[in-house]
Amino acid sequence: YQKSHPFYSDGSISPNVGWSELPSTYLASGSSVTYIIAPTGIRRWGILSYTRDISMSGTSVTVDILDDTDSVLLTDVPSGTDLHLAGIDAATYPSIKIRATLSTSNSSYSPKLLDWTLTYQASP
Repeated sequence: YQKSHPFYSDGSISPNVGWSELPSTYLASGSSVTYIIAPTGIRRWGILSYTRDISMSGTSVTVDILDDTDSVLLTDVPSGTDLHLAGIDAATYPSIKIRATLSTSNSSYSPKLLDWTLTYQASP
């Protein structure tokens, strides 16, 4: 089973803010965190996959796994990582969050996290 969850902003910009209301200053980096992901009856975390666009020089996207209190469990997780094999035990961590940090050294280019998927196994 797999399911995608929306991100929420951990900054001060509301999801309902229009483009004209966004800050006009250049921000070199920012991050976004998912809501708590807590599948009912989870037995095992599976594969985290995502697609990022870092084709422009000076851009990067890193993905971290957090527990439900925002403590970091894994940093700079590559796409295709099996979270269970990486040490995230569903019995200890039945709920997690995913944080994406986007950064650029050139104000003309922005990195993108295009999509992500997290699989898991539920108890029968």
